[in-house]
Amino acid sequence: MEPSQIISALERGGVVDLASLGSNPARAAARRGLVVVQRTAAVAATQPVGALQHMHAVALSARVPIAFLAGAALWVHGRGPEPELIEVGVNEHRGLSVARPVVARRVSASTLANVVERHSLPVVALETAIVQRAAQVSSADVLALVTRALRDRVTTVDRLRAACRRGFAGSRAVRAALVEVRGGDLELQTRRLRRALLAAGVTGLRTEAHLTSSEGVACYLDLLHEASAKALELDGPYHDLPEQRRIDRHRDRWIRAEFGIEVVRIADEEVRRDLAGVVAELVPQLRPAA
Repeated sequence: MEPSQIISALERGGVVDLASLGSNPARAAARRGLVVVQRTAAVAATQPVGALQHMHAVALSARVPIAFLAGAALWVHGRGPEPELIEVGVNEHRGLSVARPVVARRVSASTLANVVERHSLPVVALETAIVQRAAQVSSADVLALVTRALRDRVTTVDRLRAACRRGFAGSRAVRAALVEVRGGDLELQTRRLRRALLAAGVTGLRTEAHLTSSEGVACYLDLLHEASAKALELDGPYHDLPEQRRIDRHRDRWIRAEFGIEVVRIADEEVRRDLAGVVAELVPQLRPAA
């Protein structure tokens, strides 16, 4: 193997395209101490072979657009365990040759048009991966998956709902989980609070504001008032759990340090029960920062 090929392989996690080894790639791979992990790719015999190597091998050798799906995509997004079965989506099977534990799934062109790159791998968006995974696991697992994603603020209710499209088998399960984990009407209370604040003269409120830190860490805020550097977070009942309170405090400190924004937490039950009182308390706080 030429030095340039070795460097290129190392950059891909040690995965080598068999097509680069000449007319008899299997024999050439054996002479170089390589182990074939997919039909068109190999790794060094001394290297452990896991999901990452198989995924890089498929991405390296694919001759058509692909995207890793469901559990494999969740793992790459950092939201699930290393998958035993790696699903890769393709619009047409011609130009893609895979072997276990990788399996090819036919997906629509629109799914492949919305691929994102994570760790040099093409994967479906996090929200799409959650919906796809929801079709494969129990309702309890779907609820846990959705709860963690919303709790960690890596997505929003609106983005998850938008991913629940007709024809996606997991859409119903994700919608049901959203109703349960968000108390059914937390979004309604957020809209009610925003309208009431606007009526009270507060302007410049952004809903589900997306912020990204200098290190690329993202978060979503229910309502953001940039003029006063305040974020309003409506909390459902699960925020009363001790572990969740600890997570919330850590996140609030991080947002203050990273963006200079103070987080004001409001129980959704308070908005539901006494909207006027909540607005009267908030309006003096939402004045432009000095």
